[in-house]
This record gives sequence, C-alpha cells and structure tokens, in this order.
Amino acid sequence: MPPNWPEIPLGELCSAPLRNGVSVPKESRGSGALMVNMGELFSQPRIHDDLAERVPLTPSEADRFLLAEGDLLFARRSLTLDGAGKCSLVMACNEPRTWESSIIRVRPDPSLVSSEYLYYLFRSPQGRSRIETIVEQVAVAGIRSSDLANLRIPVPSLREQIAFADVLGTLDDKIESNRQVVRLLADVLAASWRSRFGAEASDWDVLPIGEVTAVVGGSTPRTSTDEYWGGEIAFATPKDLSNLSSVALFETARRITDLGLKQISSGLLPAGTVLLSSRAPIGYLAVSEVPVAVNQGFIALPPSGKLPGLYLWQWLWHNMDLIKERANGTTFLEVSKASFRPILISVPPFGLVTSWMDVATPAHRRLVAAEAESRAIADLRNSLLPKLLTGQVRVSEANDLVSGAV
Repeated sequence: MPPNWPEIPLGELCSAPLRNGVSVPKESRGSGALMVNMGELFSQPRIHDDLAERVPLTPSEADRFLLAEGDLLFARRSLTLDGAGKCSLVMACNEPRTWESSIIRVRPDPSLVSSEYLYYLFRSPQGRSRIETIVEQVAVAGIRSSDLANLRIPVPSLREQIAFADVLGTLDDKIESNRQVVRLLADVLAASWRSRFGAEASDWDVLPIGEVTAVVGGSTPRTSTDEYWGGEIAFATPKDLSNLSSVALFETARRITDLGLKQISSGLLPAGTVLLSSRAPIGYLAVSEVPVAVNQGFIALPPSGKLPGLYLWQWLWHNMDLIKERANGTTFLEVSKASFRPILISVPPFGLVTSWMDVATPAHRRLVAAEAESRAIADLRNSLLPKLLTGQVRVSEANDLVSGAV
C-alpha cells in the first residue's frame, strides 16, 4: 500500500457496531424478510434481492437486523481457511433483508469511507492477507467480530476511494448485466424446449437413452504420480460445476498431461459434451466449451448421437427427478452408467428437433459469448485491483483500460 495512507481500525470507520446475524429455526422459515445465507454470500459477491429464504422478524429484531445498501457481509466461519472472512457487498434493497448468524454485518460510515472501496480492498490479495491475520482454526476456520473491528486497514482519501470503486464498479456492472442476459437466455431456452417437447406425442419413438447417445464416464489418474498432473488438458470434477453461473464450462481447477489422459478410458471428450454429475451430488449439469477429460463422478454424453447436445441438456434438466430415482449406493448415492442407460427418452421427429435447434443454437451462442465476456472482464478487474491499491496503475490509466473492455 502507498506509505502515505493512514491505517485505521475498521470499527472506527463504521456508523454502527459490527453485528452477527439472526438465528431462526428451519421450521420457522418460509415467510417474512429475505435472508442472506452463507451459500449466497459465497456465490454472490454483490448481494441483490434474488435470495432463496425468508424468515419472520419481530419488531425489535427488525430494528437491529435489517440490511441497508452499502453494508458489508463477512463469513464468520467456514470449513476452509480461505472461506473465513469472505466479503460481499449489499446492493440496493427493494424489500427487507436480514442475514444469518454465521455472517458478520459491517456498516461503513459514508462520511469516512466508501463501502465499495472496502469491498474491493477485502477482495484483493492485500486485503485478504490482513483478514488471514485474524482467522482462527478450531473445529472450523473463523473470525470474531471484535477482531474484525480492531483490524487496521489502509484508508486513502475519500476522493481516491470513490475513484477506485468507480473504475472497478464499472466492470462489475457489466458482469452483472451479462449475468442477467445469461439468466434470461437460459429461461428462454428452457421455456421453448418445454413448449415444444414437454407434452410428448404418442407417435414419437421411445428408446433407452443409451441407444440415443453414447454414455461414458471417467476416472482419476493416480494423484501420487506427478507425471500425470499439471499439463494442458482440462480435467473436470463435479466441483468444477458447483460454482458455474451458467451451463457453459470453460475451464477446470485441475489439468492433466498426455500421460494422465491415457489413464482415462473415455479419453478426451470434445467440446459440446453434456456433463451430468452422477454423485456427490447428483444433478449438476454443464455443456463443455473446451475438450475435457472427466473423473468418475460424471455421466458424459458426447455430441455424436441421435439427438443434439443442447436438446439432451434440456431433457436432463427437465427430467432430473426421474434420473435421481435411479440412484443407489451404501456409502453415497450414485447414478451408475448401467442404471442410466436404460432410462427411456422420447425421440421427437427430426424436423421438430431441427426447428428448435434453429432457435436454440443462436441463443446458446449468445449465452456463451456473454459468459466468456464476463470471464475476460473479471480477469481485467482482478489484475487491476491489486495494482490500483499499490499505486502501480493510476486511476486514469485504469479508466482507459476499462473503457476499452466495456
């Protein structure tokens, strides 16, 4: 950080005490204020109103436990060290929202500090390193409100803070806009499929899905053999699908070498392969945008059967309950390839499928393009953030880069 920035305890920059959220029994949930839970904090860096749960609040609780635009939310505990202290920013509130007990609310004083600046600071490597100084590991990793309040942070002038936030916020606004486009297109694809194929005609062929498409699985090369790992080949596990914001899979957390690929009987699956997680958990779906090898947690449908991949993706999504009924196992539930292949699927006439694909293909391409653009913008934001905080890049230079990107 630039040496002339003063460092001030976070609690001194707030207009209200740091506060843990509400604890509401599951049987009491279902109505009332929207509630931010831990899953949403981890999946939504900027919290909007698209929250799943509602909880009742007494008048007293409403006075103390309602969120406001600009509040920051920190994960009070996590199963992983890098999850404890994860920060999200509360965006404009259209209806009352609260937060659960595993989350700490921080309410910055806007006359002293920009909420957006703090948000970007705590999501930067520099801010994360400061959070890590207060993380404690007991049963799980966690932070205390008191330690967070005493954490000293660099505070540039309010003008500089707002300038940083404006630059980075422009990028996040574009990502959010693309997210809405992706969601709309996904809804359009699902609705169009349902309207054409949801009511099956009596004269359609009904076949086992194993006769309609290839059904393959994967395996994991021996992790103790270094020669199998760290190559250029994408290697997917169900975890790679857990955080996708759309159906498109662009990259994987792990990569293997050509030697590693030889250990997987299904080999390298082409782009356009439909991936269904078959265990731990069952039901994640993706369409690969790159060639990929898969581990044993997948049923994979390469794009070479009687029905196109986009159709199969929609069929799987609309028939997931039927698929899950085939799960069995003692240690954990799994849908095996042997139990998946006999599942019956109706095969509509070729012309009907083709006419739907004429609509679905450009919509899917637009979805993939929006997702790819968001990934590029996120990479730019992530590279600019630490450089702005250390003075390596000036705001004017960053503005030029942002203008070219959005």
